[in-house]
Amino acid sequence: MLSPSLGVPLRPEWAALPISPSTVIVTLNALSLNRVKFARAASAQPGGVL
Repeated sequence: MLSPSLGVPLRPEWAALPISPSTVIVTLNALSLNRVKFARAASAQPGGVL
């Protein structure tokens, strides 16, 4: 059993419930970033001014 700061005993199964959707959202965000083409900054290009 886990005891959060409120002092209420919390079973690991219940604690994992809010973490699961968060994991799915992070995974979907990472997959969507693979599809986006970001423009390079001027300083990142050869001959760019820093």
